[in-house]
Amino acid sequence: MSTFYDRVEQIARHEGLIMADFLRRCGISYSTLRSARFRRHDPSLETLRRILSAFPRVRTEWLAWGNGEMLSPAGPSKEVESEKITRLRQQVERLKELLLEKERRIIELEIDRER
Repeated sequence: MSTFYDRVEQIARHEGLIMADFLRRCGISYSTLRSARFRRHDPSLETLRRILSAFPRVRTEWLAWGNGEMLSPAGPSKEVESEKITRLRQQVERLKELLLEKERRIIELEIDRER
């Protein structure tokens, strides 16, 4: 049976992160995790909360006790993700247009001021 700390390492591997980056993303200090692990302390609720906040697809039951699957199957469908990406791209394009218009206007004002 895996320990909580084995499961933490499994999440980091799954996410392609080294432990330092994993802990940074969770807002947990390395010394806190290392100290608890080597003293064989159970993780605090705050530690669990931080990990689950940083990695919302990780299942609470799995992280805390090792029960079930690591990740929740629920998540946005590819279609929903595609729609979101399309909307974001449209927003980016609109922002680019606005920035270009702003730059044009600034140039016009500078030219008018020089006259």
